Amino acid sequence: MNKWDLIEQKVSDLKEYDLNPRILSDEKLDNLQQSITKFGICEPIVINTDFTICGGHGRLTILKRLGIQYVDCYVPSKTLTESQFKELNVRLNKNTAGDFDFEILHKSFKINELQDIGFSLDEMQLDPKLQIKAEFDMTDDTHEDEEKFSEKIIQYAIIFDNEKQQGRWYDFLLKLKLDYPDLNTHAERLDLFIGEQNEK
Repeated sequence: MNKWDLIEQKVSDLKEYDLNPRILSDEKLDNLQQSITKFGICEPIVINTDFTICGGHGRLTILKRLGIQYVDCYVPSKTLTESQFKELNVRLNKNTAGDFDFEILHKSFKINELQDIGFSLDEMQLDPKLQIKAEFDMTDDTHEDEEKFSEKIIQYAIIFDNEKQQGRWYDFLLKLKLDYPDLNTHAERLDLFIGEQNEK
């Protein structure tokens, strides 16, 4: 088994791996930059003895953006062969030991906070159709004309004034999902919730 030493290395000496298969998106890089700006480099970059990066290309990009000159790196005591380097490069990004428990995450973070960290609605097991696409039409909310409700399906699109309102709405929908686990749709949960409120 190879041993790894932790060293402080000059960022300008680090070399990107030409065959790195990871695609770095602007969105994920921005999320990474927020994390590094807030907490620093918590996870050292993994390099070979020639300073070629095996794991940490995104971190290198952010270090250059922020003008950071030195970073902690893990370097092997014995140079990795080409085949070892290629395999480790993939394993560092693929071999994670578990998945996120979103019920626990939702108890610790608000939905907009998880979005800021980089989770999508789909990853959070929430309906991606909740994305705001149109203005909120209040005309049918008067209930003055019952004929307006003759259709079996009525759809609303909601537009919020700010992200805080949107976050509260998502948090409310999530609370309903946790409170009524046996119901399958937002409409069913909202209907039961409103009915219970009216009975109070």
